[in-house]
This record gives sequence, C-alpha cells and structure tokens, in this order.
Amino acid sequence: MSTLRLAFFDFNNNFGGAPQGALHLAERLAKVHEVHIVDVYGKCEPYRQAIREANLPYHVLVQDAKRTYIGGSGIGRMAALSRQLPDLWRVHASLSTTILGINPDIVWVMNEKSLTFVTMNRRLKKYPCALYVQGWGTPDQVGWRLRWLMKHKAAAVLAVSTATLYQLRKAGVPESKLFLGSMTIDIEEVKRDAQEPPVAPLPGNELSPKILMLAARPEVRKGHITAYKAIARLKSAGYNSALWLTGKLAVGAGNNFVEELHQLAKELNIVDNVFFLGWRDNIPAIINAADICILPSHTEGFPRSILESMVLRRPVIATTVGGVGDSIKDGETGFLMPVDDDEALADKIQWIIANPEETQKITKQGYDYTYQHFHPDDHTKRILDIFEKIKRTR
Repeated sequence: MSTLRLAFFDFNNNFGGAPQGALHLAERLAKVHEVHIVDVYGKCEPYRQAIREANLPYHVLVQDAKRTYIGGSGIGRMAALSRQLPDLWRVHASLSTTILGINPDIVWVMNEKSLTFVTMNRRLKKYPCALYVQGWGTPDQVGWRLRWLMKHKAAAVLAVSTATLYQLRKAGVPESKLFLGSMTIDIEEVKRDAQEPPVAPLPGNELSPKILMLAARPEVRKGHITAYKAIARLKSAGYNSALWLTGKLAVGAGNNFVEELHQLAKELNIVDNVFFLGWRDNIPAIINAADICILPSHTEGFPRSILESMVLRRPVIATTVGGVGDSIKDGETGFLMPVDDDEALADKIQWIIANPEETQKITKQGYDYTYQHFHPDDHTKRILDIFEKIKRTR
C-alpha cells in the first residue's frame, strides 16, 4: 500500500463525538500516512489541545473571525449569514491556498457545510472529497442540497452505520460511491483512561444505582425528559438513584431547554437525584464510576459512547435508533428500548439491578462483541481500503 497524503477539513465549534471520532481516526492513519487537520476558526480549545497532543500538522484558516456560528432560522438566520459573509469569503480563499499547499490525495469532511466549501471551490476540483456521514441520514437530516452534493460532487460517501447506509441508498446516492465506515474507539486508551479518577468529584455517590446518561448535551433529541421520568418512576419504586448528565450547551444554543429540565425536576421531585456534571474530558472514568449507562436518544448515527461502556463492562440501555443496533443486540450485548418510553427504561434498570448474574453475562458478551467487530485496527484498514480505492479512481 502506498503512502497517502490526507487532509481532514471541518467547521468545528464543539469537541463532541463526531470530531473526537475523526481525530482518533486521523491519529491512527498518521502512524503510516501523512495526515493534516484543517480547522476553519481554531476557536475550540479542547479540539486544538487534542490535535497538539496527537502531534498532527494543524492549519487554521481564519483565526481572527468574530462570527463563527450562524444558527437560528428564517429571517434571523439570513441576517446572521449576511453578517458572516465577509469571513466566509476569507475561509473560501484561505481553504484554496491551504489545500493546494498540502496537495493531498484525498480530503475528507464530516458535514454538508465542509463538503460544500471543498467541492464547490473550482481551484480544488482535482482533489477527491469523501464525506463521512455521522448522523442517521434520515430525510429530515439530508436535505436536497446535501443529496445533490453526495450524488454529483462527493468522490465517496462513508456511512457511519448500517442504518445510515440504508437511508443514503433511499436518498439516491449511487451505490458505487457508498461505503460502510462504522466508527470505533481506541479500546486500550479507554481502558487506561477509566483507571484515572474523575477530574472533579462526582456528586450523588452515596445514591444507588448511579446512572450515567451518555452523550447528554442538553437537547430535546437526546432524551433527557425520558430519563427524568424514568428516575421519578424508580424513586416511586424505592430506588434513590443518581442521574449523571455530562456535556454543555452547543455553541449558539439557547438556555430554554435547561430551564425546562430544572422545572421538570422540581415537578417530579427528583432535584436531589439529577446532577449536571458539565463538560468532562475523561468520560471513561465516569462510565467506570457508574452502575448503568443509558442513551434514550431520538436519533443517533453511531454512538461511540456505547462501545466505551461495553469495553468497561457496564450495562447499556439505548433506544432503537440509527446505528445503535450495530452494537447492541437486545438481551445479548445490551438492552434496547423504544423512544420516549420512560416506563420501559425504568423497567430495564430494575431488571439489571435484580439480575446481577445475567447482567454480568450480557456485559461480558458486549465486551467480546466490541473486540470482535469494532477493533480500531480493523476499522483503520477498512477506511484505508476505501481511500485507496478513491485514489485509484481519481
């Protein structure tokens, strides 16, 4: 296999699951190949720090930009876009210069905005661009512009899960461009990080069971309301449990939903059971301190946090959405539940508590399944095979 020169380009304001997965992939690829990270604004310090620690070549396009997020909808969004246009034009010009300087074999991106900037830039037409689709890929997530770009401009489209692949086929993306590129984790790193104590003390340690809500950035679609109602059901059944919520508001997001959650906690009498932990860098340590992990999301692409929990042998309960089914086989490697079903969530938590031996067997099977199907070496080889094919057909 020849050495590749690769560039990962992203508009990144938050260091969430998708950019973490992309950076872990870049680190693995960089062991053999040349990998450059191209960041538009360079404003996300956790992302910058992770790139420095990985010792990857790092390029920031417009570091002095004052407006880095559009957000909103309707007239408000159009107004925000018009104010940001001068900076976006500078991004366009700087991206041309930077990519031409790197001269990569392939550019890969993870969202529609990044794909647009690369593929609609006439100076960059000679560089094939691969889109790594991180979400579920349902019609509400894939609009007409993105469908057009995938069909006519992307050199390849990598789906993060089998469910995503299915949705992209339905959207009409040519089969010749479609590849399955399920995400993974650095298994040994997760196990090492889990042995470190949490950066800050975890409140509610005296409560039981201790339940960690994975990927819990305050958004309606993450399923907080379902989790709150399940905790209230458990309390009524005599379980004085702790619900840990990590994450912070996304850049540009309002605070209304957080206030709604505070009010709901009062109404359900679970104020003393719910704990917002804020942004945490060492999630494996918190998973290791929890008894049960839950993911009651309304939509997911492929949640890496499930694999982290399975590697640390923690029982996981998640909704039957997106790529969750790629890793959780109900009753075999974890537990599945319907969306918005707090009764089912509470029932499964009680089953786990009441059946420790059966639960231990399931967590052992989840651990084995992660090693067999999501080992990082296998994932890296699969992605490289895809990139090699793109390069050959360039």
